[in-house]
Amino acid sequence: MAGMTFLGVATAAGSGPPQTRRGADRTIISPVLTCCADTADLTSAPLLSRHQINLSTMSAIVFFNLETTDLDTERCHIIQLAAVCADKKINFYCVPWRSISERATEVTGLTDHDDELYLNGRPLDTVAVYYALTSFINFLRSCRRGYPRRPVLLAAHNAKRFFAPILTRLLKKFGLWYQFKWLVSGFVDTLPLSMKLYPNLSSYSRKFLADHFLGKAYKLNNALEGALILQQLFIKWDQQNDGINLDHFTSPPKYFEELRKKKRLAE
Repeated sequence: MAGMTFLGVATAAGSGPPQTRRGADRTIISPVLTCCADTADLTSAPLLSRHQINLSTMSAIVFFNLETTDLDTERCHIIQLAAVCADKKINFYCVPWRSISERATEVTGLTDHDDELYLNGRPLDTVAVYYALTSFINFLRSCRRGYPRRPVLLAAHNAKRFFAPILTRLLKKFGLWYQFKWLVSGFVDTLPLSMKLYPNLSSYSRKFLADHFLGKAYKLNNALEGALILQQLFIKWDQQNDGINLDHFTSPPKYFEELRKKKRLAE
């Protein structure tokens, strides 16, 4: 059965409409969930075995990005979640239950007021965090390739210290961790990866890397653009290095699950 569209958000058939908030009589910037035809086929061994990974396996690598209320990985809320896999992408905005810090607003342009989220003063369509996370899991499921279907890799810049702990905490909070860990074989951190591949750069921020390797200005206030740029950086690095070995830059989901258990026991 074909997918359906609700308020500009394309959803999988049978998933139902997202929970949205919309300001009356205003221009709305809609979230995007775009699923295109897969473009690659995987015939290699499971991704966490020791082997070279190059872009013949691109559709099994999902590049993701989050915007959050602040930098506290134990308490922050997601205000934007975006991911890219080959030519598929998702992008959702969420109204947080926690105040957006001044620094986060300065970086992202996002503010909230009366259960509405704004980007530089313009109201946004939003979905519930639970809907964004379940849609993310369905997106990961759609990105698996091969027979039998193999788990994907999730890549982010500073994944180990920031993005993966936040995602782990929220997935466990909403009871989605079990589904998630069967779909994902590991988190790839492109920050130490870039340091290893190019040890003489003056900076390893996403903004610097985008300008240095792609000649592009990186818009810090857009998680989707950040995920797309990270994908393009990986493509460039893969071409320049004749494939990339990810063994030393990948952590399995269980690592972050155990990390959370240790933190809770220490509380």
